[in-house]
Amino acid sequence: MLRRIPRLLAALNPTTAVHSTAALIQTGSPLNPFLLISGPYHHAPADAHRLLDETPGKAGSIVRALGACRGASIQEDVVAALHCAAVKSGAVQDPPVRTSVLAAYSRARDVGSALAVFDEAAAPDVILWNAAIGALTLNRRYDDAVVLFRWMVDVLGVFDSTSMVIMLSGASRARSLEHGIVLHGIALKRCLDTVLSLWNALINMYAKCGDFYTSEVVFQRMPYRDTTSWNCMISGSIFNGFAEISACYLKEMVRSGFQADETPHTCCMLDGTWHKY
Repeated sequence: MLRRIPRLLAALNPTTAVHSTAALIQTGSPLNPFLLISGPYHHAPADAHRLLDETPGKAGSIVRALGACRGASIQEDVVAALHCAAVKSGAVQDPPVRTSVLAAYSRARDVGSALAVFDEAAAPDVILWNAAIGALTLNRRYDDAVVLFRWMVDVLGVFDSTSMVIMLSGASRARSLEHGIVLHGIALKRCLDTVLSLWNALINMYAKCGDFYTSEVVFQRMPYRDTTSWNCMISGSIFNGFAEISACYLKEMVRSGFQADETPHTCCMLDGTWHKY
Protein backbone atom coordinates (compact mmCIF):
# COMPACT_ATOMS: atom_id res chain seq x y z
CA MET A 1 0.00 0.00 0.00
CA LEU A 2 2.79 2.43 0.89
CA ARG A 3 4.33 2.00 -2.56
CA ARG A 4 1.24 3.61 -4.08
CA ILE A 5 1.53 6.79 -2.03
CA PRO A 6 4.31 8.51 -4.04
CA ARG A 7 2.23 8.16 -7.21
CA LEU A 8 -0.70 9.81 -5.47
CA LEU A 9 1.42 12.63 -4.14
CA ALA A 10 3.11 13.11 -7.48
CA ALA A 11 -0.34 13.89 -8.82
CA LEU A 12 -0.93 16.35 -5.98
CA ASN A 13 2.41 18.09 -6.42
CA PRO A 14 2.44 21.32 -8.43
CA THR A 15 4.47 21.32 -11.64
CA THR A 16 7.10 23.63 -10.17
CA ALA A 17 10.50 22.25 -9.18
CA VAL A 18 10.76 20.72 -5.72
CA HIS A 19 13.64 20.23 -3.34
CA SER A 20 13.97 16.44 -3.12
CA THR A 21 16.75 14.68 -1.25
CA ALA A 22 18.20 13.32 -4.49
CA ALA A 23 18.31 16.79 -6.02
CA LEU A 24 19.98 18.26 -2.95
CA ILE A 25 22.64 15.55 -2.95
CA GLN A 26 23.41 16.13 -6.62
CA THR A 27 23.31 19.91 -6.76
CA GLY A 28 23.53 21.07 -3.17
CA SER A 29 21.39 23.76 -1.69
CA PRO A 30 20.77 27.17 -3.24
CA LEU A 31 22.65 28.51 -0.20
CA ASN A 32 25.46 27.27 1.98
CA PRO A 33 23.50 26.50 5.16
CA PHE A 34 26.19 28.00 7.34
CA LEU A 35 25.91 31.35 5.59
CA LEU A 36 22.83 31.58 7.79
CA ILE A 37 25.20 32.45 10.62
CA SER A 38 26.91 35.45 9.07
CA GLY A 39 25.08 36.14 5.83
CA PRO A 40 22.05 38.30 5.10
CA TYR A 41 19.52 35.57 5.91
CA HIS A 42 18.81 36.29 9.56
CA HIS A 43 15.43 34.58 9.82
CA ALA A 44 16.21 32.62 12.99
CA PRO A 45 17.09 33.81 16.50
CA ALA A 46 20.72 34.12 17.53
CA ASP A 47 20.66 30.97 19.65
CA ALA A 48 19.47 28.90 16.66
CA HIS A 49 22.32 30.28 14.55
CA ARG A 50 24.82 29.51 17.30
CA LEU A 51 23.56 25.96 17.76
CA LEU A 52 23.75 25.32 14.04
CA ASP A 53 27.29 26.71 13.95
CA GLU A 54 28.55 24.82 16.98
CA THR A 55 27.00 21.46 16.12
CA PRO A 56 26.79 21.36 12.32
CA GLY A 57 24.72 18.48 11.03
CA LYS A 58 23.29 17.57 14.41
CA ALA A 59 19.57 16.88 14.40
CA GLY A 60 18.72 19.07 17.37
CA SER A 61 20.31 22.21 15.98
CA ILE A 62 18.69 21.73 12.58
CA VAL A 63 15.26 21.22 14.14
CA ARG A 64 15.68 24.41 16.18
CA ALA A 65 16.80 26.42 13.16
CA LEU A 66 13.90 25.08 11.07
CA GLY A 67 11.47 25.91 13.86
CA ALA A 68 12.77 29.47 13.87
CA CYS A 69 11.97 29.84 10.16
CA ARG A 70 8.52 31.30 10.40
CA GLY A 71 6.62 34.50 9.75
CA ALA A 72 6.00 36.53 6.64
CA SER A 73 9.71 36.90 5.89
CA ILE A 74 10.49 33.18 5.64
CA GLN A 75 12.24 32.31 2.37
CA GLU A 76 12.18 29.01 0.55
CA ASP A 77 15.93 29.05 -0.11
CA VAL A 78 16.68 29.33 3.61
CA VAL A 79 14.59 26.25 4.31
CA ALA A 80 16.27 24.46 1.38
CA ALA A 81 19.67 25.31 2.86
CA LEU A 82 18.74 23.73 6.18
CA HIS A 83 17.25 20.76 4.32
CA CYS A 84 20.58 20.39 2.53
CA ALA A 85 22.43 20.38 5.86
CA ALA A 86 20.08 17.67 7.13
CA VAL A 87 20.60 15.58 3.97
CA LYS A 88 24.39 15.89 3.92
CA SER A 89 24.67 14.97 7.60
CA GLY A 90 22.14 12.14 7.44
CA ALA A 91 19.99 13.85 10.06
CA VAL A 92 17.06 13.92 7.64
CA GLN A 93 16.50 10.24 8.48
CA ASP A 94 15.57 11.31 12.02
CA PRO A 95 11.73 11.55 12.11
CA PRO A 96 11.65 14.89 14.01
CA VAL A 97 14.05 16.42 11.46
CA ARG A 98 12.04 15.14 8.50
CA THR A 99 8.82 16.48 10.02
CA SER A 100 10.45 19.84 10.76
CA VAL A 101 11.72 20.13 7.17
CA LEU A 102 8.26 19.36 5.81
CA ALA A 103 6.59 21.88 8.13
CA ALA A 104 9.13 24.59 7.24
CA TYR A 105 8.52 24.12 3.51
CA SER A 106 4.80 24.37 4.22
CA ARG A 107 5.23 27.67 6.07
CA ALA A 108 7.29 28.91 3.13
CA ARG A 109 4.31 28.05 0.88
CA ASP A 110 6.36 25.44 -1.02
CA VAL A 111 3.86 22.59 -0.97
CA GLY A 112 5.66 20.65 -3.70
CA SER A 113 8.85 20.34 -1.66
CA ALA A 114 6.85 19.55 1.48
CA LEU A 115 5.14 16.63 -0.26
CA ALA A 116 8.45 15.50 -1.76
CA VAL A 117 9.84 15.19 1.77
CA PHE A 118 6.83 13.06 2.68
CA ASP A 119 7.27 10.93 -0.45
CA GLU A 120 10.79 9.98 0.60
CA ALA A 121 9.76 8.55 3.98
CA ALA A 122 9.84 4.75 3.82
CA ALA A 123 7.14 4.30 6.47
CA PRO A 124 5.68 7.65 7.54
CA ASP A 125 4.15 7.71 11.00
CA VAL A 126 0.97 9.54 11.95
CA ILE A 127 2.98 12.67 12.86
CA LEU A 128 4.45 12.95 9.36
CA TRP A 129 1.07 12.22 7.79
CA ASN A 130 -0.45 15.01 9.88
CA ALA A 131 2.30 17.39 8.83
CA ALA A 132 1.70 16.61 5.14
CA ILE A 133 -2.06 17.06 5.51
CA GLY A 134 -1.43 20.29 7.41
CA ALA A 135 0.77 21.56 4.57
CA LEU A 136 -2.14 21.14 2.18
CA THR A 137 -4.73 22.79 4.46
CA LEU A 138 -2.37 25.67 5.30
CA ASN A 139 -1.95 26.36 1.60
CA ARG A 140 -5.71 26.15 0.93
CA ARG A 141 -5.67 22.84 -0.92
CA TYR A 142 -8.43 21.31 1.15
CA ASP A 143 -9.68 18.84 -1.45
CA ASP A 144 -6.17 17.37 -1.70
CA ALA A 145 -5.98 17.27 2.11
CA VAL A 146 -9.19 15.21 2.19
CA VAL A 147 -7.68 12.76 -0.31
CA LEU A 148 -4.51 12.41 1.75
CA PHE A 149 -6.45 12.03 5.00
CA ARG A 150 -8.42 9.14 3.48
CA TRP A 151 -5.17 7.54 2.34
CA MET A 152 -3.78 7.84 5.86
CA VAL A 153 -6.81 6.03 7.25
CA ASP A 154 -6.47 3.32 4.57
CA VAL A 155 -2.72 2.86 5.11
CA LEU A 156 -2.34 3.30 8.87
CA GLY A 157 -5.86 2.41 9.93
CA VAL A 158 -5.60 5.12 12.55
CA PHE A 159 -5.62 8.86 13.10
CA ASP A 160 -5.46 11.03 16.20
CA SER A 161 -6.94 14.22 17.60
CA THR A 162 -4.27 16.27 15.82
CA SER A 163 -5.47 14.83 12.51
CA MET A 164 -8.99 15.99 13.35
CA VAL A 165 -7.86 19.48 14.38
CA ILE A 166 -5.93 19.87 11.12
CA MET A 167 -8.86 18.70 9.01
CA LEU A 168 -11.31 20.93 10.89
CA SER A 169 -8.97 23.86 10.33
CA GLY A 170 -9.00 23.03 6.62
CA ALA A 171 -12.81 22.80 6.58
CA SER A 172 -12.91 26.18 8.29
CA ARG A 173 -10.67 27.76 5.65
CA ALA A 174 -12.66 26.13 2.86
CA ARG A 175 -15.98 27.15 4.50
CA SER A 176 -17.06 23.53 4.11
CA LEU A 177 -19.73 23.00 6.74
CA GLU A 178 -20.69 19.63 5.28
CA HIS A 179 -17.18 18.23 5.74
CA GLY A 180 -16.95 19.82 9.17
CA ILE A 181 -20.11 18.06 10.34
CA VAL A 182 -18.77 14.72 9.08
CA LEU A 183 -15.50 15.30 10.94
CA HIS A 184 -17.42 16.18 14.10
CA GLY A 185 -19.26 12.87 13.88
CA ILE A 186 -16.03 10.95 13.35
CA ALA A 187 -14.45 12.63 16.38
CA LEU A 188 -17.42 11.71 18.57
CA LYS A 189 -17.42 8.13 17.30
CA ARG A 190 -13.70 7.76 18.06
CA CYS A 191 -14.13 9.34 21.52
CA LEU A 192 -11.71 12.13 20.70
CA ASP A 193 -13.95 14.76 22.29
CA THR A 194 -11.92 14.88 25.49
CA VAL A 195 -9.19 16.93 23.78
CA LEU A 196 -9.55 20.68 24.35
CA SER A 197 -7.90 21.69 21.08
CA LEU A 198 -10.50 19.62 19.20
CA TRP A 199 -13.37 21.40 20.95
CA ASN A 200 -11.81 24.75 20.03
CA ALA A 201 -11.38 23.65 16.42
CA LEU A 202 -15.06 22.67 16.29
CA ILE A 203 -16.15 26.06 17.62
CA ASN A 204 -14.00 27.83 15.06
CA MET A 205 -15.18 25.62 12.20
CA TYR A 206 -18.88 26.09 12.87
CA ALA A 207 -18.48 29.84 13.33
CA LYS A 208 -16.38 30.32 10.19
CA CYS A 209 -18.80 28.17 8.19
CA GLY A 210 -21.70 30.43 9.20
CA ASP A 211 -23.38 28.15 11.75
CA PHE A 212 -22.84 30.31 14.82
CA TYR A 213 -25.71 28.68 16.72
CA THR A 214 -23.97 25.28 16.67
CA SER A 215 -20.67 26.87 17.68
CA GLU A 216 -22.47 28.20 20.77
CA VAL A 217 -23.92 24.76 21.49
CA VAL A 218 -20.44 23.22 21.27
CA PHE A 219 -19.06 25.95 23.54
CA GLN A 220 -21.75 25.36 26.18
CA ARG A 221 -21.11 21.59 26.14
CA MET A 222 -17.35 21.89 26.66
CA PRO A 223 -16.17 20.13 29.83
CA TYR A 224 -13.66 22.94 30.38
CA ARG A 225 -12.38 25.97 28.49
CA ASP A 226 -9.22 27.98 27.94
CA THR A 227 -8.49 31.45 26.55
CA THR A 228 -8.57 30.09 23.00
CA SER A 229 -12.12 28.81 23.55
CA TRP A 230 -13.32 32.27 24.52
CA ASN A 231 -11.38 33.93 21.71
CA CYS A 232 -13.02 31.58 19.20
CA MET A 233 -16.47 32.62 20.42
CA ILE A 234 -15.63 36.32 20.38
CA SER A 235 -14.08 36.29 16.92
CA GLY A 236 -16.78 33.90 15.66
CA SER A 237 -19.61 36.16 16.81
CA ILE A 238 -18.00 39.16 15.11
CA PHE A 239 -17.37 37.10 11.97
CA ASN A 240 -21.10 36.37 11.81
CA GLY A 241 -22.10 39.98 12.49
CA PHE A 242 -23.18 39.59 16.12
CA ALA A 243 -21.37 42.55 17.68
CA GLU A 244 -23.52 42.66 20.82
CA ILE A 245 -22.92 38.98 21.50
CA SER A 246 -19.16 39.39 21.12
CA ALA A 247 -19.16 42.10 23.80
CA CYS A 248 -21.15 39.80 26.11
CA TYR A 249 -18.68 36.96 25.62
CA LEU A 250 -15.78 39.29 26.36
CA LYS A 251 -17.38 40.39 29.64
CA GLU A 252 -18.16 36.80 30.62
CA MET A 253 -14.61 35.75 29.77
CA VAL A 254 -13.19 38.25 32.25
CA ARG A 255 -15.78 37.32 34.89
CA SER A 256 -14.76 33.67 34.52
CA GLY A 257 -11.22 34.54 35.55
CA PHE A 258 -9.55 34.50 32.14
CA GLN A 259 -7.17 37.25 31.15
CA ALA A 260 -8.27 38.79 27.87
CA ASP A 261 -5.33 39.03 25.48
CA GLU A 262 -5.00 41.18 22.36
CA THR A 263 -7.23 38.89 20.26
CA PRO A 264 -10.66 39.79 21.72
CA HIS A 265 -9.58 43.38 22.33
CA THR A 266 -8.61 43.80 18.69
CA CYS A 267 -11.78 42.10 17.44
CA CYS A 268 -14.05 44.34 19.51
CA MET A 269 -12.16 47.52 18.68
CA LEU A 270 -12.27 46.76 14.96
CA ASP A 271 -15.98 46.09 15.18
CA GLY A 272 -16.71 49.20 17.21
CA THR A 273 -18.00 47.36 20.27
CA TRP A 274 -15.12 48.07 22.65
CA HIS A 275 -17.15 50.79 24.42
CA LYS A 276 -19.54 48.05 25.59
CA TYR A 277 -16.81 46.27 27.54
